[in-house]
Amino acid sequence: MDYERYTFLHQLATEYQPDQLEVIRQPNGLVEEGNTRNYTFHALLTLTSREARLERLVALKEMSGERYNNLPLFQYWPTDVEQSPPQGITLERAKAALPEAISIGHRYEPYGPNCIVISPLYSKKESPKLVNAILKSYYMGREVPDQTPFDRLREIARHIRAVHTMHPKRDGNGRTNLKGLLNMWLEEEGFSPIISPVKPAAFRGDRTLNGLVEDILTGMHDFIKVVDTCKREVGEPNPQATFQGTMGESSHQPEQEDPYVANAMWAFRNP
Repeated sequence: MDYERYTFLHQLATEYQPDQLEVIRQPNGLVEEGNTRNYTFHALLTLTSREARLERLVALKEMSGERYNNLPLFQYWPTDVEQSPPQGITLERAKAALPEAISIGHRYEPYGPNCIVISPLYSKKESPKLVNAILKSYYMGREVPDQTPFDRLREIARHIRAVHTMHPKRDGNGRTNLKGLLNMWLEEEGFSPIISPVKPAAFRGDRTLNGLVEDILTGMHDFIKVVDTCKREVGEPNPQATFQGTMGESSHQPEQEDPYVANAMWAFRNP
């Protein structure tokens, strides 16, 4: 898969809109906002529990260590930019201090305590190259020998998180990445598709890689449970009603139901 096929997948998920981020980085390091769109900025909203806030910090640290085209996936905006003058720095100086990265994040209190806004730093013309770098990294990783299923699920989660954090499309990023690309890669690697138990923010900084693997396994469990219930239905199947009824009973504890996870590939391929 490359950027062209990724865009086709996006077209299947939503009506295509050609507008993307247009930010021009000047030779002096300043960034001018050209045809920017609000959709290119996405937020990690306030978390109430201490455990969730700590996991977010670890996840963002993981993301800052990932590089595509020699650029970190994520970097923090200078912390003192949040202060008002004279204690802080001017917007011009803040722009001059922008790191070289695919995206930056900074706290934004108007959205709520501990809210983090993630802003892309790439230009529209750079988007295909960066998406291709993420996709290439994923497919090259498939060729690494002696990987366990857990290793592969971590790699799938890592690359889905990368492209979802990059946020390359005007609309439908969640549908394209989390409902389309994620399930496509899972099936290609012999796993079951999922019914996601988490919100899209989990794949752009709210969950660590190990947490995302746990969520994926939970989603496999839920998918297989719905499929099994459909198989047992008498008369004309009603998948929507089956989904609603079954999910109401789901405990989201795949680690306690190993047969569901262990037999994910078999259950999906043997309807």
